[in-house]
Amino acid sequence: MKRRQAQLAIEAIEGRLMTMHNVLRLTCAAAVVAACTQAQAADRRMPIDFIGEWCNPTTFKGETNYTLPSWSEDHTCKEIMSIDQYGFAFNMGGDKEIYCEPENIRTSRDTAQSGTAYLATIVASCYIGTAPSQKTRRTYEFNRYKGNIYIKQK
Repeated sequence: MKRRQAQLAIEAIEGRLMTMHNVLRLTCAAAVVAACTQAQAADRRMPIDFIGEWCNPTTFKGETNYTLPSWSEDHTCKEIMSIDQYGFAFNMGGDKEIYCEPENIRTSRDTAQSGTAYLATIVASCYIGTAPSQKTRRTYEFNRYKGNIYIKQK
């Protein structure tokens, strides 16, 4: 009789261990799924280091340099590029304006004694003027150092 009770007790303990083992396995599986889901749902917001109004573009060798209004002569702005957390727009007037919404953003930074350069490669869905139904995918490289931002389309 004692032997049977001992065997039942062992089976009960093993059953609990098996149940705990299954719970542990399910918890681990759920954690992996959650981690993978978060990795795929990358943040599509513009990095804070680029947000603002940028003015007076000058282009050299395919790279356009914009400055902050406070860095421009007489603090006047022409051809403003606007960057907010949801995208950016090259405001060149009328049908020439380009609106872009980021799809994928990779950022890095390079720090030296003189300051930090903020870098981003941004794949964006863009359209020109008043044709949001005609979006095209474009890749831009952003490089900000102090009051300047350099933008190059790849």
